[in-house]
Amino acid sequence: MAVVNENVSDSGAERWARLAYIRDSSGLEFTTAVGNIVPAGYIETLEGSLYRPARILPGRAADAET
Repeated sequence: MAVVNENVSDSGAERWARLAYIRDSSGLEFTTAVGNIVPAGYIETLEGSLYRPARILPGRAADAET
């Protein structure tokens, strides 16, 4: 992986962004914003929060049944 500060503008005005260039085991290279890069263990935490049951607030149970 390499991180570069690159002008990503397609117009006359400059627009700079920190991009991460990542190459997987097959040799395919792709780019993403540096802010999208997280440790692998963090992904499991994020995915776990996606699949937890919805919390129903007190007094809202009737709304959840409709």
